[in-house]
Amino acid sequence: MAVVHGLCRSRGRPIQVTRSPDAKDKFLITLLRNSARAPVTLLARKMGMSCSAVQQRLARLERDRVIAGYTVRLTQDLDAAPFRAYVMLSVNPKDSVAWSHLSSGRRRFRPATL
Repeated sequence: MAVVHGLCRSRGRPIQVTRSPDAKDKFLITLLRNSARAPVTLLARKMGMSCSAVQQRLARLERDRVIAGYTVRLTQDLDAAPFRAYVMLSVNPKDSVAWSHLSSGRRRFRPATL
């Protein structure tokens, strides 16, 4: 439900009317979910509306907080950016079983030399 703001014509006082987004609003939201950076001209063409009508709908949806913001989706490669960790372990040199267990199966594991 969205709150639509306006002025009462007869008295000039602010009014609030609660209404749900209509089918065109939902279609606009779907288009924005696919590409939040799509230009208004492209959105208007896909919706069969004028650019100013789409801009007004966008402004209303933002004002009524139906659209809370726009975001960026990253590819999985960028989302899980590699990182490097430095860890210091103390192992008794005589305990070869513990040492072999720590270093087994770790391709990137390199013991630090002091």
